[in-house]
Amino acid sequence: MFVVLVRAVLAYRVNTDLAKALNVGTVSLFIALFVALDCVIPSSALAADEPRRLAFVVGIDTYDNLGDQKQLTRAVRDADDVAATLTGLGFTVVSGVGVNLERDAFTKKWKDFVDQINPRRNDTVAIFMSGHGVEIEGESYFLTKNAPFVRAERQNELKREGISLKEMMLDLKTRKSRIVLMMVDACRTNPFIPKEFAATGLGGGSFVDDGMLLIYSASSDQTALDRLPMNPSDPNPNSVFTRALLPLLEGLKTSPTPLYLAWYQTLRNNVRGIAEKAQSNQSPKAYSGLEGEFCLLDNCAQPFSPLPQLDGEAHGYDIIQSATEQALLDYVSRYRGSASAKLAERRLAELTRKRSVLYVISVGIDEYPAPLANLRYSAKDASEILRAIQTRSGPFYQTIRGYLLTNRTATRSSILEAFDAARYSAKSTDTLIVYLSGHVATIDNEAYLVPANADLNGVRSLVSLTELQRTLALTFGRVILFVDTCGVRFTPPINTILLDRNRDAQLTVLSASEPDGLAFESDDLGHSVFAYALLKGLSGSAARFVPTAPPFSFITINDLAEFISANVRELTKGEQRPYFITSDGDFALVPFSRPQ
Repeated sequence: MFVVLVRAVLAYRVNTDLAKALNVGTVSLFIALFVALDCVIPSSALAADEPRRLAFVVGIDTYDNLGDQKQLTRAVRDADDVAATLTGLGFTVVSGVGVNLERDAFTKKWKDFVDQINPRRNDTVAIFMSGHGVEIEGESYFLTKNAPFVRAERQNELKREGISLKEMMLDLKTRKSRIVLMMVDACRTNPFIPKEFAATGLGGGSFVDDGMLLIYSASSDQTALDRLPMNPSDPNPNSVFTRALLPLLEGLKTSPTPLYLAWYQTLRNNVRGIAEKAQSNQSPKAYSGLEGEFCLLDNCAQPFSPLPQLDGEAHGYDIIQSATEQALLDYVSRYRGSASAKLAERRLAELTRKRSVLYVISVGIDEYPAPLANLRYSAKDASEILRAIQTRSGPFYQTIRGYLLTNRTATRSSILEAFDAARYSAKSTDTLIVYLSGHVATIDNEAYLVPANADLNGVRSLVSLTELQRTLALTFGRVILFVDTCGVRFTPPINTILLDRNRDAQLTVLSASEPDGLAFESDDLGHSVFAYALLKGLSGSAARFVPTAPPFSFITINDLAEFISANVRELTKGEQRPYFITSDGDFALVPFSRPQ
């Protein structure tokens, strides 16, 4: 009826013959009905395809199955304050803030929210949840008000009753939003986990897809602070994470800061700073499916000319190589999954690295106290590999920072100081490449690098590879470990890290030999066999020469791993077999020009 009336009024305006034929009272009635209906139907119905900003906000302070000491005091206030800030940024908080929701109410509220997101509209989505959360078998769960108390070996009950973040993200994946920003302030105190039940706080982000950014308020092995522990009367009404978050959200009104680069890094550093002043450790953790610089509210750059849809990689290479970053971001958003969009993502990653730092730590130890045998080429290999990586991979990065530690300078303290110097100055987009050559000891199923000044009577003077892997994976955007020792038995912690497949903790390990295998040095080669193959591969021998490839190409980590594995096996007649494991996809490591 509404459409008929509108057409009648429009016809009246343009057709004078019809106007004369109509009774004035009839026309007046049409106009009156049109105006009345226009008042009832919201203007958004006339622009159903216009992008919207939608927010889902929940805060839970009160838990039915916890004692007074384990209730939260600021989660609801955090949710209210974040909702108010998002509203000021133009977001609609769908059905208001969810306060102290039980599981059924949460599930209904979530379904209603997802239904509001139109896949054809390119909506922007923000999610904030504050409360308790846990990780079980690598998956993260947000806990609602009536979550059950869990005893030993009953984690499946909590999995059934908890809210799976993975399932929430899968729900959002089908809605094809422009951006999904999910912020979870819920790593707090793992309240349902008694001592006999081992579990940790929220962690993991393997489910984060294109266009999504998931931010936890703390790393998986840390507690998110509801209040400052050194100040029981802490006057700030918000949690440590939220008090750092609110001004940064507010600042987006005037400064269109890229979410995953400058904005998240600032948030992480501010939370760290607040916690450190209270003699605590809390460092937010991000899992990103955002390639390049996406802004929450609008484009990060000035207006641009969008790229035409390209047929494929061969047709689009020259166009994509010369496109602006903003045009590439727009292209990836509109054509995700196509061959040309993947090429655009690769170009965006290249441009991001041009603003990033490459850290290289190279350790080689030949000289050991008895009864350990001395090695012959570790120090030489470490020096040459550092130089090769700086020379060959350097063009990808804005800055290179190298650390060389050999023999007497390779003490436990100097090795740890080098790693600390790198990780404390690193950004989440930076890359770390590590080369370790020397003796490795396996004690209680954990691997330790033996430094030059080691005391062989205990582990305190050794360097735990497990600790290095865990720490570095939480700091850098990408970590590559070249372990040139006899076979290291990689322990469960590395497998946990590697299962955490995400763009914020990309960890790759290429070891000289399989677990418990042998690694050889060669006088004929003047290197360890592994180092010789690594140097040869970096020099260009690992490149795949494809006739249709662009003139400028690169060696990927998979190319290098395959070359080293084949080369080492050939040189040792199969007695040494390198070991390769990664949580990363294939990525460019060394640029080179294809022979014409």
